[in-house]
Order: sequence, then C-alpha cells, then structure tokens
Amino acid sequence: MSNYLNQHWVRKGGKHVPKVAYKTVFDAVSFLDQHPMLKEKYSPYVCSVCGQWHIGHLHNKRKKK
Repeated sequence: MSNYLNQHWVRKGGKHVPKVAYKTVFDAVSFLDQHPMLKEKYSPYVCSVCGQWHIGHLHNKRKKK
C-alpha cells in the first residue's frame, strides 16, 4: 500500500480498515491527552484522502520536514 493510502488506512487482523477520524485537531489532541503513553510516539495530521484528522507515528511526520 502506498504512503498516500497509509494516511487513511491501518492494518488490523489482516485487513485494512479506515483509521479513526477526528473532525478537528483539538479532538485528536484530546484523545492523545487521555492516553499519555501514545503521545510520545504519535501525533495528529490531516489526511489527504478524507480531509479529517488522524493520529499517526511521529516518524512519518519527521520524514516530511
């Protein structure tokens, strides 16, 4: 699967399913605030497939800089 599609899909149980979508960055950050251990490895980003916010690995964000 290309990086473009990895923005929107995640592999669970051998199948690709859409990632959880958040309407605002505030909603995504609120989720991370409720799960502090995830905050160290994940960050919110706007999905180019659906235009909503998803949470992904930090290393993906660093590669784009």
